Amino acid sequence: MKTTSTITLCERAGSALIAVMGVVLLIALLAAGMVTTGRQQVYSAQYLRDYVKAQMIAEAGANQAYNLMKTNFAARLNPANFPVTRFDTNSLDPNAYYHAIVTPMSGSASNQASICSTGVFGRATAYARVNIKNVPIIVTNNTPPLTSPWAFGMFCNGYVGFNGSSTVLGAIHVNNYIQCNGSLAWGTPANPAYVECSGAAGFSVNGASTVTGTIRAPVININGTITTPVVGPVATIALPTLDLTAYYQTALANGQVFSATSVNKSVDWGTIPGGVRWINGSLTVNGGGGITYVGCVITTGDMTLRGSTAQTQVGSLPAFISRDGSILLNGSHNLHGLVYAGGDIQMNGSGNITGAIMSGGNILFNGSSSLNVNYAYANPLGPMNTSQDHVIITAWTD
Repeated sequence: MKTTSTITLCERAGSALIAVMGVVLLIALLAAGMVTTGRQQVYSAQYLRDYVKAQMIAEAGANQAYNLMKTNFAARLNPANFPVTRFDTNSLDPNAYYHAIVTPMSGSASNQASICSTGVFGRATAYARVNIKNVPIIVTNNTPPLTSPWAFGMFCNGYVGFNGSSTVLGAIHVNNYIQCNGSLAWGTPANPAYVECSGAAGFSVNGASTVTGTIRAPVININGTITTPVVGPVATIALPTLDLTAYYQTALANGQVFSATSVNKSVDWGTIPGGVRWINGSLTVNGGGGITYVGCVITTGDMTLRGSTAQTQVGSLPAFISRDGSILLNGSHNLHGLVYAGGDIQMNGSGNITGAIMSGGNILFNGSSSLNVNYAYANPLGPMNTSQDHVIITAWTD
Protein backbone atom coordinates (compact mmCIF):
# COMPACT_ATOMS: atom_id res chain seq x y z
CA MET A 1 0.00 0.00 0.00
CA LYS A 2 2.84 2.37 0.81
CA THR A 3 4.49 1.73 -2.56
CA THR A 4 1.32 2.65 -4.42
CA SER A 5 0.97 5.96 -2.52
CA THR A 6 4.56 6.93 -3.30
CA ILE A 7 4.10 6.29 -7.03
CA THR A 8 0.90 8.33 -7.10
CA LEU A 9 2.56 11.29 -5.41
CA CYS A 10 5.47 11.21 -7.88
CA GLU A 11 3.10 11.12 -10.83
CA ARG A 12 1.23 14.14 -9.50
CA ALA A 13 4.46 16.04 -8.94
CA GLY A 14 5.58 15.28 -12.53
CA SER A 15 2.29 16.45 -13.97
CA ALA A 16 2.55 19.72 -12.05
CA LEU A 17 6.10 20.27 -13.29
CA ILE A 18 5.00 19.72 -16.86
CA ALA A 19 2.14 22.18 -16.39
CA VAL A 20 4.49 24.78 -14.93
CA MET A 21 6.93 24.31 -17.77
CA GLY A 22 4.06 24.70 -20.24
CA VAL A 23 3.00 27.94 -18.59
CA VAL A 24 6.58 29.19 -18.61
CA LEU A 25 6.91 28.31 -22.30
CA LEU A 26 3.65 30.06 -23.09
CA ILE A 27 4.78 33.18 -21.24
CA ALA A 28 8.12 33.05 -23.06
CA LEU A 29 6.33 32.81 -26.40
CA LEU A 30 4.05 35.70 -25.52
CA ALA A 31 7.02 37.76 -24.37
CA ALA A 32 8.91 36.99 -27.58
CA GLY A 33 5.86 37.98 -29.61
CA MET A 34 5.52 41.24 -27.71
CA VAL A 35 9.22 42.02 -28.25
CA THR A 36 8.90 41.25 -31.97
CA THR A 37 5.74 43.39 -32.24
CA GLY A 38 7.44 46.21 -30.36
CA ARG A 39 10.43 46.08 -32.65
CA GLN A 40 8.15 46.12 -35.69
CA GLN A 41 6.29 49.13 -34.28
CA VAL A 42 9.57 50.94 -33.65
CA TYR A 43 10.73 50.09 -37.17
CA SER A 44 7.38 51.23 -38.61
CA ALA A 45 7.55 54.48 -36.68
CA GLN A 46 11.11 55.12 -37.83
CA TYR A 47 10.22 54.27 -41.42
CA LEU A 48 7.16 56.54 -41.30
CA ARG A 49 9.37 59.34 -39.98
CA ASP A 50 11.88 58.73 -42.77
CA TYR A 51 9.13 58.57 -45.38
CA VAL A 52 7.60 61.88 -44.32
CA LYS A 53 11.03 63.51 -44.59
CA ALA A 54 11.73 61.77 -47.90
CA GLN A 55 8.39 63.10 -49.23
CA MET A 56 9.30 66.65 -48.19
CA ILE A 57 12.70 66.27 -49.86
CA ALA A 58 11.06 64.99 -53.07
CA GLU A 59 8.70 67.98 -53.09
CA ALA A 60 11.66 70.30 -52.54
CA GLY A 61 13.31 68.80 -55.60
CA ALA A 62 10.16 69.29 -57.67
CA ASN A 63 9.92 72.91 -56.52
CA GLN A 64 13.57 73.51 -57.35
CA ALA A 65 13.10 72.18 -60.88
CA TYR A 66 9.89 74.18 -61.37
CA ASN A 67 11.49 77.43 -60.16
CA LEU A 68 14.37 76.93 -62.57
CA MET A 69 12.00 76.58 -65.51
CA LYS A 70 9.56 79.35 -64.55
CA THR A 71 11.49 81.97 -66.51
CA ASN A 72 13.63 79.65 -68.64
CA PHE A 73 11.47 76.86 -69.96
CA ALA A 74 14.28 75.71 -72.28
CA ALA A 75 16.16 74.46 -69.20
CA ARG A 76 13.99 71.34 -69.34
CA LEU A 77 16.01 70.07 -72.32
CA ASN A 78 19.31 69.79 -70.42
CA PRO A 79 19.44 67.04 -67.76
CA ALA A 80 22.59 68.67 -66.34
CA ASN A 81 20.34 71.40 -64.93
CA PHE A 82 18.81 68.84 -62.56
CA PRO A 83 21.64 66.97 -60.81
CA VAL A 84 21.42 64.71 -57.77
CA THR A 85 21.44 67.17 -54.88
CA ARG A 86 22.36 66.46 -51.28
CA PHE A 87 19.76 67.76 -48.87
CA ASP A 88 20.80 69.54 -45.68
CA THR A 89 19.11 67.72 -42.81
CA ASN A 90 21.28 68.90 -39.92
CA SER A 91 23.38 65.72 -40.20
CA LEU A 92 20.43 63.46 -39.34
CA ASP A 93 21.12 61.67 -42.59
CA PRO A 94 24.17 62.88 -44.53
CA ASN A 95 23.10 60.69 -47.46
CA ALA A 96 19.68 62.28 -47.94
CA TYR A 97 19.17 63.69 -51.45
CA TYR A 98 16.69 64.58 -54.17
CA HIS A 99 16.88 64.05 -57.90
CA ALA A 100 14.40 65.62 -60.32
CA ILE A 101 14.01 64.19 -63.81
CA VAL A 102 12.25 66.44 -66.34
CA THR A 103 10.62 64.85 -69.38
CA PRO A 104 9.20 67.02 -72.20
CA MET A 105 5.75 65.82 -73.27
CA SER A 106 5.38 64.93 -76.95
CA GLY A 107 8.91 65.95 -77.87
CA SER A 108 11.24 68.86 -77.21
CA ALA A 109 9.02 71.37 -79.06
CA SER A 110 6.10 70.77 -76.70
CA ASN A 111 5.06 73.48 -74.27
CA GLN A 112 4.40 70.88 -71.58
CA ALA A 113 6.73 68.81 -69.41
CA SER A 114 6.62 66.40 -66.50
CA ILE A 115 8.79 66.52 -63.38
CA CYS A 116 9.41 63.33 -61.39
CA SER A 117 11.38 64.08 -58.24
CA THR A 118 12.80 61.31 -56.04
CA GLY A 119 13.49 62.03 -52.38
CA VAL A 120 15.59 59.72 -50.19
CA PHE A 121 15.98 59.88 -46.42
CA GLY A 122 17.18 57.02 -44.24
CA ARG A 123 15.41 53.82 -45.27
CA ALA A 124 12.60 55.58 -47.17
CA THR A 125 12.14 56.69 -50.77
CA ALA A 126 9.30 58.99 -51.89
CA TYR A 127 8.23 60.64 -55.13
CA ALA A 128 6.62 63.90 -56.23
CA ARG A 129 5.24 64.29 -59.74
CA VAL A 130 4.39 67.64 -61.32
CA ASN A 131 3.03 68.51 -64.75
CA ILE A 132 3.85 71.99 -66.01
CA LYS A 133 2.88 74.08 -69.02
CA ASN A 134 4.50 77.11 -70.60
CA VAL A 135 2.05 79.85 -71.55
CA PRO A 136 4.29 82.29 -73.46
CA ILE A 137 3.95 86.01 -72.83
CA ILE A 138 3.54 87.99 -76.04
CA VAL A 139 6.62 90.15 -76.53
CA THR A 140 6.25 90.89 -80.22
CA ASN A 141 3.39 92.95 -81.50
CA ASN A 142 2.42 91.36 -84.79
CA THR A 143 -1.04 90.41 -83.60
CA PRO A 144 -1.56 91.74 -80.07
CA PRO A 145 -4.91 91.39 -78.32
CA LEU A 146 -6.98 94.43 -79.21
CA THR A 147 -9.43 94.56 -76.30
CA SER A 148 -7.25 95.80 -73.44
CA PRO A 149 -5.26 99.04 -73.17
CA TRP A 150 -2.49 97.03 -71.50
CA ALA A 151 -1.94 95.12 -74.73
CA PHE A 152 -0.19 98.23 -76.12
CA GLY A 153 3.12 99.80 -75.29
CA MET A 154 1.57 103.24 -75.89
CA PHE A 155 -2.10 104.00 -75.27
CA CYS A 156 -3.60 107.45 -75.88
CA ASN A 157 -7.17 108.45 -75.14
CA GLY A 158 -6.88 111.53 -77.41
CA TYR A 159 -4.57 112.23 -80.35
CA VAL A 160 -0.84 111.74 -80.82
CA GLY A 161 1.47 114.21 -82.55
CA PHE A 162 5.11 113.70 -83.60
CA ASN A 163 6.87 116.94 -84.54
CA GLY A 164 10.31 115.75 -85.55
CA SER A 165 11.95 112.53 -86.55
CA SER A 166 10.91 109.46 -84.61
CA THR A 167 11.61 105.79 -84.19
CA VAL A 168 9.11 103.42 -82.61
CA LEU A 169 9.20 99.78 -81.62
CA GLY A 170 6.04 98.19 -80.31
CA ALA A 171 2.28 98.45 -80.38
CA ILE A 172 0.29 101.71 -80.19
CA HIS A 173 -3.42 102.37 -79.80
CA VAL A 174 -4.88 105.87 -80.19
CA ASN A 175 -8.58 106.61 -79.64
CA ASN A 176 -8.32 109.61 -81.97
CA TYR A 177 -5.68 110.22 -84.67
CA ILE A 178 -1.91 110.28 -85.22
CA GLN A 179 -0.23 113.21 -87.01
CA CYS A 180 3.49 112.94 -87.83
CA ASN A 181 5.36 116.03 -89.03
CA GLY A 182 8.80 114.73 -89.88
CA SER A 183 10.52 111.60 -91.01
CA LEU A 184 9.83 108.36 -89.23
CA ALA A 185 11.34 104.91 -89.13
CA TRP A 186 9.04 102.63 -87.18
CA GLY A 187 9.56 98.95 -86.58
CA THR A 188 12.17 96.46 -87.75
CA PRO A 189 11.84 93.02 -89.34
CA ALA A 190 12.62 91.47 -85.96
CA ASN A 191 10.33 93.84 -84.04
CA PRO A 192 7.56 95.08 -86.33
CA ALA A 193 5.49 98.05 -85.27
CA TYR A 194 1.74 97.70 -84.75
CA VAL A 195 -0.28 100.94 -84.77
CA GLU A 196 -4.04 101.53 -84.76
CA CYS A 197 -6.09 104.74 -84.72
CA SER A 198 -9.82 104.97 -84.05
CA GLY A 199 -10.43 108.61 -85.04
CA ALA A 200 -11.82 109.65 -88.40
CA ALA A 201 -8.59 111.51 -89.30
CA GLY A 202 -6.70 108.24 -89.01
CA PHE A 203 -2.93 108.12 -89.60
CA SER A 204 -1.15 110.92 -91.44
CA VAL A 205 2.56 111.58 -92.09
CA ASN A 206 4.26 114.62 -93.63
CA GLY A 207 7.79 113.45 -94.36
CA ALA A 208 9.76 110.50 -95.60
CA SER A 209 8.47 107.44 -93.82
CA THR A 210 9.14 103.76 -93.45
CA VAL A 211 6.89 101.59 -91.33
CA THR A 212 7.90 97.98 -90.95
CA GLY A 213 4.74 96.50 -89.55
CA THR A 214 1.01 97.19 -89.57
CA ILE A 215 -1.00 100.43 -89.56
CA ARG A 216 -4.77 100.12 -89.00
CA ALA A 217 -6.91 103.27 -89.33
CA PRO A 218 -10.02 104.64 -91.11
CA VAL A 219 -7.69 106.79 -93.24
CA ILE A 220 -3.97 106.36 -93.99
CA ASN A 221 -1.96 109.17 -95.61
CA ILE A 222 1.77 108.56 -95.83
CA ASN A 223 4.74 109.65 -97.94
CA GLY A 224 6.64 106.40 -97.84
CA THR A 225 6.04 102.72 -97.31
CA ILE A 226 4.05 100.58 -94.89
CA THR A 227 4.50 96.83 -94.84
CA THR A 228 0.84 96.17 -94.02
CA PRO A 229 -1.64 99.08 -94.29
CA VAL A 230 -5.17 98.18 -93.19
CA VAL A 231 -7.83 100.82 -93.95
CA GLY A 232 -11.02 100.40 -91.96
CA PRO A 233 -12.78 101.16 -88.68
CA VAL A 234 -10.95 100.59 -85.39
CA ALA A 235 -12.83 100.27 -82.11
CA THR A 236 -12.02 102.62 -79.24
CA ILE A 237 -10.75 101.26 -75.92
CA ALA A 238 -11.58 102.71 -72.51
CA LEU A 239 -8.86 104.34 -70.42
CA PRO A 240 -8.28 102.29 -67.24
CA THR A 241 -8.44 103.90 -63.82
CA LEU A 242 -5.39 103.05 -61.73
CA ASP A 243 -5.74 101.89 -58.15
CA LEU A 244 -2.61 103.39 -56.57
CA THR A 245 -3.44 102.48 -52.97
CA ALA A 246 -0.61 99.99 -52.68
CA TYR A 247 1.89 102.54 -53.99
CA TYR A 248 0.73 105.18 -51.49
CA GLN A 249 0.95 102.74 -48.60
CA THR A 250 4.48 101.79 -49.64
CA ALA A 251 5.53 105.45 -49.79
CA LEU A 252 3.85 106.19 -46.44
CA ALA A 253 5.55 103.24 -44.73
CA ASN A 254 8.96 104.50 -45.92
CA GLY A 255 8.49 108.19 -45.15
CA GLN A 256 8.20 109.13 -48.82
CA VAL A 257 4.93 111.11 -48.85
CA PHE A 258 5.53 114.82 -49.57
CA SER A 259 3.51 117.92 -50.36
CA ALA A 260 3.84 119.88 -53.63
CA THR A 261 7.53 120.05 -54.54
CA SER A 262 9.54 122.60 -56.50
CA VAL A 263 13.17 121.98 -57.53
CA ASN A 264 15.39 124.90 -58.61
CA LYS A 265 18.66 123.04 -59.16
CA SER A 266 19.86 119.60 -60.11
CA VAL A 267 19.20 117.05 -57.38
CA ASP A 268 19.93 113.37 -56.98
CA TRP A 269 17.34 111.58 -54.88
CA GLY A 270 19.37 108.38 -55.06
CA THR A 271 17.54 105.14 -54.43
CA ILE A 272 14.08 106.01 -53.12
CA PRO A 273 13.32 104.00 -49.94
CA GLY A 274 10.68 101.44 -50.81
CA GLY A 275 10.99 102.48 -54.45
CA VAL A 276 8.06 104.96 -54.43
CA ARG A 277 7.98 108.72 -53.79
CA TRP A 278 4.44 110.12 -53.48
CA ILE A 279 3.75 113.85 -53.91
CA ASN A 280 0.38 115.31 -52.95
CA GLY A 281 0.07 118.07 -55.51
CA SER A 282 2.46 119.01 -58.29
CA LEU A 283 6.14 118.42 -58.97
CA THR A 284 7.98 121.26 -60.72
CA VAL A 285 11.61 121.24 -61.82
CA ASN A 286 12.52 124.75 -62.95
CA GLY A 287 14.90 125.60 -65.80
CA GLY A 288 18.52 124.78 -65.11
CA GLY A 289 17.58 121.99 -62.77
CA GLY A 290 17.11 118.29 -63.13
CA ILE A 291 16.36 115.17 -61.14
CA THR A 292 18.07 111.82 -60.93
CA TYR A 293 16.58 108.94 -59.00
CA VAL A 294 16.18 105.21 -58.72
CA GLY A 295 12.54 104.16 -58.35
CA CYS A 296 9.14 105.68 -59.08
CA VAL A 297 7.60 109.15 -58.63
CA ILE A 298 3.82 109.62 -58.34
CA THR A 299 2.05 112.97 -58.15
CA THR A 300 -1.62 113.72 -57.70
CA GLY A 301 -1.24 116.91 -59.75
CA ASP A 302 0.81 118.10 -62.71
CA MET A 303 4.40 117.06 -63.32
CA THR A 304 6.45 119.79 -65.01
CA LEU A 305 10.10 118.98 -65.60
CA ARG A 306 12.09 121.76 -67.30
CA GLY A 307 15.43 120.04 -67.16
CA SER A 308 17.12 116.71 -67.51
CA THR A 309 15.52 113.61 -66.05
CA ALA A 310 17.45 110.39 -65.44
CA GLN A 311 15.56 107.51 -63.88
CA THR A 312 16.56 103.94 -63.13
CA GLN A 313 13.77 101.40 -62.77
CA VAL A 314 13.31 99.30 -59.64
CA GLY A 315 11.77 95.92 -60.40
CA SER A 316 8.49 96.46 -62.24
CA LEU A 317 7.74 99.90 -60.78
CA PRO A 318 6.66 102.73 -63.13
CA ALA A 319 8.85 105.71 -63.99
CA PHE A 320 6.30 108.55 -63.65
CA ILE A 321 2.62 108.71 -62.74
CA SER A 322 0.57 111.90 -62.71
CA ARG A 323 -2.67 110.62 -61.30
CA ASP A 324 -4.98 113.54 -62.09
CA GLY A 325 -2.76 115.97 -63.99
CA SER A 326 -0.50 116.25 -67.01
CA ILE A 327 3.18 115.58 -67.63
CA LEU A 328 5.50 118.05 -69.36
CA LEU A 329 9.10 117.08 -70.07
CA ASN A 330 11.46 119.76 -71.39
CA GLY A 331 15.01 118.63 -72.01
CA SER A 332 16.67 115.28 -72.21
CA HIS A 333 15.03 112.36 -70.49
CA ASN A 334 15.89 108.72 -69.97
CA LEU A 335 12.99 106.75 -68.52
CA HIS A 336 12.28 103.07 -67.90
CA GLY A 337 8.87 101.65 -67.07
CA LEU A 338 5.34 103.05 -67.20
CA VAL A 339 4.77 106.77 -67.87
CA TYR A 340 1.12 107.53 -67.03
CA ALA A 341 -0.89 110.75 -66.92
CA GLY A 342 -4.58 111.24 -66.32
CA GLY A 343 -4.26 114.26 -68.65
CA ASP A 344 -1.84 115.17 -71.45
CA ILE A 345 1.76 114.07 -71.94
CA GLN A 346 4.11 116.43 -73.76
CA MET A 347 7.79 115.77 -74.40
CA ASN A 348 9.98 118.52 -75.79
CA GLY A 349 13.51 117.53 -76.69
CA SER A 350 15.40 114.34 -77.20
CA GLY A 351 15.09 111.34 -74.97
CA ASN A 352 14.42 107.66 -74.59
CA ILE A 353 11.48 105.88 -73.08
CA THR A 354 11.82 102.15 -72.61
CA GLY A 355 8.49 101.00 -71.30
CA ALA A 356 4.80 101.76 -71.62
CA ILE A 357 3.15 105.16 -72.09
CA MET A 358 -0.47 105.86 -71.20
CA SER A 359 -2.34 109.15 -71.41
CA GLY A 360 -5.90 110.07 -70.60
CA GLY A 361 -5.54 113.12 -72.86
CA ASN A 362 -3.21 113.79 -75.79
CA ILE A 363 0.44 112.86 -76.36
CA LEU A 364 2.75 115.28 -78.13
CA PHE A 365 6.41 114.76 -79.04
CA ASN A 366 8.36 117.87 -80.05
CA GLY A 367 11.88 117.05 -81.22
CA SER A 368 13.49 113.77 -82.02
CA SER A 369 12.02 110.89 -80.09
CA SER A 370 12.85 107.26 -79.61
CA LEU A 371 10.21 104.94 -78.20
CA ASN A 372 10.95 101.35 -77.33
CA VAL A 373 7.67 99.94 -76.06
CA ASN A 374 8.20 96.43 -77.32
CA TYR A 375 7.22 94.29 -74.35
CA ALA A 376 4.04 93.05 -72.70
CA TYR A 377 2.74 95.05 -69.74
CA ALA A 378 -0.17 93.44 -67.95
CA ASN A 379 -1.09 95.73 -65.05
CA PRO A 380 0.64 98.62 -63.26
CA LEU A 381 0.19 96.97 -59.86
CA GLY A 382 1.27 93.51 -61.02
CA PRO A 383 4.62 92.16 -62.10
CA MET A 384 5.93 93.32 -65.42
CA ASN A 385 7.64 90.30 -66.94
CA THR A 386 9.86 90.77 -69.96
CA SER A 387 10.48 87.02 -70.22
CA GLN A 388 8.79 84.99 -72.89
CA ASP A 389 8.10 82.20 -70.40
CA HIS A 390 5.17 81.98 -68.03
CA VAL A 391 5.23 78.45 -66.65
CA ILE A 392 2.28 77.18 -64.62
CA ILE A 393 1.57 73.95 -62.73
CA THR A 394 -1.25 71.91 -64.22
CA ALA A 395 -1.09 68.85 -61.91
CA TRP A 396 0.72 67.77 -58.73
CA THR A 397 0.71 64.27 -57.26
CA ASP A 398 2.74 62.62 -54.50
